[in-house]
Amino acid sequence: MSLRQVTGFTAAVLVSAALLFPARAFAQATTVGVKGGWNSSNVDLNFSDSTNIPTDAMNGIIIGGFVGKDFTPKAGMLLEFLYARAGTKVTQGDGAGNTGTEQVKVDYFQIPVLGRANFRASDKAVVHVFGGPTFAFKVSDSAKLELNGVEVPLEAGDEPDLKSNDVGLTIGAGFTMNRITVDMRYTWGLMNINNATGTDEPEVKTKQFAVMFGMELWRK
Repeated sequence: MSLRQVTGFTAAVLVSAALLFPARAFAQATTVGVKGGWNSSNVDLNFSDSTNIPTDAMNGIIIGGFVGKDFTPKAGMLLEFLYARAGTKVTQGDGAGNTGTEQVKVDYFQIPVLGRANFRASDKAVVHVFGGPTFAFKVSDSAKLELNGVEVPLEAGDEPDLKSNDVGLTIGAGFTMNRITVDMRYTWGLMNINNATGTDEPEVKTKQFAVMFGMELWRK
């Protein structure tokens, strides 16, 4: 399923959830739960000479827990603790029929701090729109190089040299019904995560799209 198909399907689910239930009051609550799903990640490579190198997205998992709190019936916040697999692929040819592909994987521990607006549809269903900063801390990274489809050893200095942290801006939407949650979000990286310096080194900024499903385990 393509990113556009996933986005369209999730948006349709959100709209359907809002329309299927009559409007009633939804009690303010503090909730604790778990969630997980699919994460599509990529990077923007910005070179000083405006060189354009295309990159391909990588799919990975995103999983963790959350704490939600509504301060008023219409507004609250969401604090999440997530493990996310991110990365990118870069493919280049030498003009002589040879093709090299470098695949970089990065595991992050992410802490999104999100404000949210609530649109209550019934005593069992509520739609959320949320946004805020996401603080990410690198757990590990790795790289793999293939030449014409065959993996070859990385040369010294070719390993990824990435900063240990990142900060992004997240926006998204979702709904909660009968303690089941669904959301989709996009996160723009705001930092250059490339630790290497030099005129030939690009500025590297992350971008991620995720769809997650979860369950409230505790509500008060």
